[in-house]
Amino acid sequence: FSRMAAGIVKLGAERVFLRLDADSPLVDTARRAGFFPYLEEILYRRDGGAAAEMAIAPLRPRARNDMFGVFQLYSHTAAANVRAIEGATFREWQAAQEKWGGRVSDLVLEDGGAISAWLRVARGHAGRFRVLAQPGCRDVEGVLGAALARLDGDRSVLTLVPAYCGGVAGPLTGLYFIAIAVAG
Repeated sequence: FSRMAAGIVKLGAERVFLRLDADSPLVDTARRAGFFPYLEEILYRRDGGAAAEMAIAPLRPRARNDMFGVFQLYSHTAAANVRAIEGATFREWQAAQEKWGGRVSDLVLEDGGAISAWLRVARGHAGRFRVLAQPGCRDVEGVLGAALARLDGDRSVLTLVPAYCGGVAGPLTGLYFIAIAVAG
């Protein structure tokens, strides 16, 4: 890990993130190389197609000028220690965003002119999505319904939920998602 991180830093990277299962045998090696845990995430899986009679929120495709609104949503949602590490500024946050590859759909939900939820969806062998929603967002279930509607027919669906997104994690269990791993 140390040599890999040093090589990445030489290329100009400001931060290097590593995601491991909380019980991975590599956790101690990563810590010795200078990595430290700052965020717990739970990986959820759901097998089968979309549930019948689900509400679907009125999402729209994310426009290029929506990214600052998404950053503001992140700033209101993420814990201060997470923001300090992932990106305290808009530029740092943008640079820290994971590249999903393939065909990715980014959608947003607006409430009173502000972005209250951001949904990222990717189809594939297993469908994937990620939701960031304002605490107390009135339509989290509808955002999750929109994700599943876009992934209808995928054999299984995966989503990684940061611990600070408790408002998203709760409704997942009602949609037959099960927690399969914890990264931290």
